[in-house]
Amino acid sequence: MASELKPRLCCMSKGENGYGFHLHGEKGKSGQFIRKVEPGSPAEASGLRAGDRVVEVNGENVDRETHQQVVQRIKAIEHETRLLVVDRETDEYLRSLRLTCTEDMAVRVNPSAISPSHPLPPSKQENNSVSKLPTSREIPKPSRRSLSQATKKSSLLLLAEFNMARNRFAPVSLLEC
Repeated sequence: MASELKPRLCCMSKGENGYGFHLHGEKGKSGQFIRKVEPGSPAEASGLRAGDRVVEVNGENVDRETHQQVVQRIKAIEHETRLLVVDRETDEYLRSLRLTCTEDMAVRVNPSAISPSHPLPPSKQENNSVSKLPTSREIPKPSRRSLSQATKKSSLLLLAEFNMARNRFAPVSLLEC
């Protein structure tokens, strides 16, 4: 499996032709989805992919918002936006664990951090990627309250262990916003 089962925080600045993605709703599904990501766009550079479901825009959950409301949130900050997204597989996995997706769980991607004008510190320069695995103190607490704390912690540890095992075979690019 090529992608990691973690939400992605896609940070982007608007280019000459906008952000370079198309947002839409799908019949029978709640939420807003990324239909298309333009090649060479800020959206592509940020790690956004076609099929991603938008969970948050600029730190605000948009699960129950209309298409127009989500568009307005994206436009609220004039030249940049921050989208918390999940692919279908990650979405299904987190739902099966009854976890609510938050920014604290996300792999953060910042396209400007990998540009030649903003190189990574020497300790982090290895194919422009940094692997960082969560420690028990970094594992976020889910916001769903119906699960016991022990169940939440064991679910998150299971997710972290699964992702650590996958990271041995597929390095993860992790850059702070």
